[in-house]
Amino acid sequence: MASEPEHNFLTASYSLDLSTEHSVTRRSLLQSPWFQRLFGDRFQLAGDRNQVAQYANDRRGQMIATSVGATTMGRGCDTAILDDPVSADQAVSDAERTTANNWIDATLRSRLNDPAKGAIIVVMQRLHELDATGFLLEQEPGV
Repeated sequence: MASEPEHNFLTASYSLDLSTEHSVTRRSLLQSPWFQRLFGDRFQLAGDRNQVAQYANDRRGQMIATSVGATTMGRGCDTAILDDPVSADQAVSDAERTTANNWIDATLRSRLNDPAKGAIIVVMQRLHELDATGFLLEQEPGV
Protein backbone atom coordinates (compact mmCIF):
# COMPACT_ATOMS: atom_id res chain seq x y z
CA MET A 1 0.00 0.00 0.00
CA ALA A 2 2.90 2.36 0.57
CA SER A 3 4.05 2.29 -3.06
CA GLU A 4 0.65 1.72 -4.74
CA PRO A 5 -2.12 2.90 -2.41
CA GLU A 6 -4.78 1.99 -5.00
CA HIS A 7 -3.70 -1.68 -4.97
CA ASN A 8 -6.20 -4.30 -3.81
CA PHE A 9 -5.09 -7.31 -1.77
CA LEU A 10 -6.92 -10.47 -0.82
CA THR A 11 -5.27 -12.62 1.84
CA ALA A 12 -6.30 -16.13 2.84
CA SER A 13 -5.20 -18.85 5.21
CA TYR A 14 -6.50 -22.25 6.25
CA SER A 15 -8.55 -20.67 9.04
CA LEU A 16 -10.45 -17.43 9.33
CA ASP A 17 -8.97 -16.93 12.81
CA LEU A 18 -5.43 -16.93 11.41
CA SER A 19 -6.40 -14.69 8.47
CA THR A 20 -8.07 -12.25 10.86
CA GLU A 21 -5.06 -12.24 13.19
CA HIS A 22 -2.79 -11.37 10.25
CA SER A 23 -5.25 -8.69 9.11
CA VAL A 24 -5.24 -7.02 12.52
CA THR A 25 -1.43 -7.08 12.59
CA ARG A 26 -1.26 -5.47 9.12
CA ARG A 27 -3.75 -2.80 10.07
CA SER A 28 -1.82 -2.04 13.27
CA LEU A 29 1.36 -1.64 11.23
CA LEU A 30 -0.38 0.73 8.79
CA GLN A 31 -1.60 2.83 11.72
CA SER A 32 1.67 2.77 13.64
CA PRO A 33 3.58 6.02 14.24
CA TRP A 34 6.59 4.55 12.41
CA PHE A 35 4.58 3.76 9.25
CA GLN A 36 2.68 7.05 9.41
CA ARG A 37 5.90 9.02 9.73
CA LEU A 38 7.31 7.33 6.59
CA PHE A 39 4.21 6.90 4.41
CA GLY A 40 1.34 8.78 6.06
CA ASP A 41 1.21 11.37 3.29
CA ARG A 42 0.39 8.70 0.66
CA PHE A 43 -2.98 7.48 2.00
CA GLN A 44 -5.20 7.26 5.06
CA LEU A 45 -7.39 4.37 6.11
CA ALA A 46 -11.02 5.07 5.30
CA GLY A 47 -13.13 5.47 8.41
CA ASP A 48 -16.19 3.85 6.89
CA ARG A 49 -14.35 0.67 5.79
CA ASN A 50 -12.08 -0.10 8.72
CA GLN A 51 -13.11 -3.56 9.91
CA VAL A 52 -11.08 -6.44 11.28
CA ALA A 53 -11.18 -8.51 8.08
CA GLN A 54 -11.55 -5.73 5.52
CA TYR A 55 -10.28 -2.21 5.36
CA ALA A 56 -9.84 0.33 2.61
CA ASN A 57 -7.97 3.57 2.15
CA ASP A 58 -8.83 6.94 0.67
CA ARG A 59 -7.10 5.99 -2.62
CA ARG A 60 -9.49 3.04 -3.29
CA GLY A 61 -7.00 0.40 -2.20
CA GLN A 62 -8.13 -2.33 0.14
CA MET A 63 -7.14 -5.40 2.13
CA ILE A 64 -9.55 -8.30 2.46
CA ALA A 65 -8.92 -11.30 4.72
CA THR A 66 -10.69 -14.60 4.15
CA SER A 67 -10.06 -18.28 4.54
CA VAL A 68 -9.56 -21.18 2.17
CA GLY A 69 -12.97 -22.54 1.27
CA ALA A 70 -14.81 -19.31 2.06
CA THR A 71 -16.78 -17.40 -0.49
CA THR A 72 -15.24 -14.29 -2.01
CA MET A 73 -18.10 -13.41 -4.33
CA GLY A 74 -17.95 -9.87 -5.64
CA ARG A 75 -14.49 -9.24 -4.25
CA GLY A 76 -11.54 -8.78 -6.53
CA CYS A 77 -7.86 -8.15 -6.00
CA ASP A 78 -4.68 -7.23 -7.79
CA THR A 79 -2.59 -9.48 -5.54
CA ALA A 80 -3.73 -12.55 -3.62
CA ILE A 81 -1.57 -13.73 -0.75
CA LEU A 82 -2.17 -17.30 0.33
CA ASP A 83 -0.50 -18.02 3.67
CA ASP A 84 -0.61 -21.65 4.85
CA PRO A 85 -3.56 -22.87 2.75
CA VAL A 86 -3.70 -26.07 4.86
CA SER A 87 -2.58 -26.71 8.41
CA ALA A 88 -0.01 -29.38 9.19
CA ASP A 89 -2.85 -31.64 10.36
CA GLN A 90 -4.92 -31.02 7.21
CA ALA A 91 -1.98 -31.72 4.90
CA VAL A 92 -2.10 -35.46 5.60
CA SER A 93 -5.74 -35.63 4.46
CA ASP A 94 -6.37 -36.18 0.75
CA ALA A 95 -9.81 -34.60 1.14
CA GLU A 96 -8.47 -31.46 2.88
CA ARG A 97 -5.69 -30.96 0.31
CA THR A 98 -8.12 -31.48 -2.56
CA THR A 99 -10.57 -28.99 -1.06
CA ALA A 100 -7.83 -26.37 -0.70
CA ASN A 101 -6.45 -26.99 -4.20
CA ASN A 102 -9.93 -26.82 -5.76
CA TRP A 103 -10.59 -23.52 -3.92
CA ILE A 104 -7.32 -22.09 -5.24
CA ASP A 105 -8.13 -23.19 -8.78
CA ALA A 106 -11.84 -22.35 -8.94
CA THR A 107 -12.20 -19.43 -6.53
CA LEU A 108 -8.92 -17.68 -5.79
CA ARG A 109 -7.77 -17.48 -9.41
CA SER A 110 -11.10 -15.95 -10.42
CA ARG A 111 -10.67 -13.11 -7.90
CA LEU A 112 -7.76 -11.51 -9.77
CA ASN A 113 -8.99 -8.26 -11.32
CA ASP A 114 -6.63 -8.76 -14.27
CA PRO A 115 -5.29 -12.32 -14.55
CA ALA A 116 -2.56 -11.19 -16.96
CA LYS A 117 -1.14 -8.67 -14.48
CA GLY A 118 -2.33 -10.01 -11.12
CA ALA A 119 -0.30 -12.20 -8.81
CA ILE A 120 -0.92 -15.04 -6.42
CA ILE A 121 1.76 -15.33 -3.75
CA VAL A 122 1.92 -18.57 -1.76
CA VAL A 123 3.67 -18.59 1.62
CA MET A 124 3.87 -22.02 3.21
CA GLN A 125 6.03 -24.88 4.31
CA ARG A 126 5.95 -27.94 2.09
CA LEU A 127 3.88 -30.58 3.82
CA HIS A 128 3.00 -33.01 1.07
CA GLU A 129 3.87 -33.64 -2.57
CA LEU A 130 0.37 -32.56 -3.62
CA ASP A 131 -0.02 -29.60 -1.24
CA ALA A 132 -0.88 -26.19 -2.71
CA THR A 133 2.67 -25.57 -3.94
CA GLY A 134 2.84 -29.01 -5.58
CA PHE A 135 -0.60 -28.49 -7.10
CA LEU A 136 0.32 -25.09 -8.55
CA LEU A 137 3.64 -26.35 -9.91
CA GLU A 138 1.78 -29.20 -11.57
CA GLN A 139 -0.75 -26.75 -13.08
CA GLU A 140 1.88 -24.29 -14.30
CA PRO A 141 5.24 -26.02 -14.65
CA GLY A 142 8.19 -23.70 -15.10
CA VAL A 143 6.51 -20.67 -13.58
